[in-house]
Amino acid sequence: MYISMRNGVKWFMYALCLVAQSKQLFTKILNTPIYDLNQICGNHHVVLLQKTPFEVNQREYEDVYAIDFSPSDDINDWKNIVKMLLGKTIPGKIRLVYFDQISDEALFIKPLHNYPTTTPDAIQQIDIELYNKIIQWDPQFQLYFRNCQHFGRYLYR
Repeated sequence: MYISMRNGVKWFMYALCLVAQSKQLFTKILNTPIYDLNQICGNHHVVLLQKTPFEVNQREYEDVYAIDFSPSDDINDWKNIVKMLLGKTIPGKIRLVYFDQISDEALFIKPLHNYPTTTPDAIQQIDIELYNKIIQWDPQFQLYFRNCQHFGRYLYR
């Protein structure tokens, strides 16, 4: 099939318009406690996902998802703490929470494990590329080489 130069340019422009209209979630990384305010770790990364770009110094959000990666096992159990400190791999989990409204302060006071979670399927129609990255993440947690901060950097764009 022969496509003239003029038709080729039209198809190229059409493809560019489709790409420009593709759905994408914007990301922002927050440092929060992993467990509670009397935190075990105050450098836990939570990634916020929003349909519009984040503003500089934005601290309150509407229609936003928060996602993180953390150990599945009880991190208050000394056996699990020893495993993590020794660099052993333990089961991890991805938590995705939707908020109509939330602030940085609320996420710092009440970490994600206190909210009802949803599955990553909730964002599949919004951002297929990000959804695919999430489901491809290996859920094995390792304190030094595969933790919440690595997950945050993996999703950040």
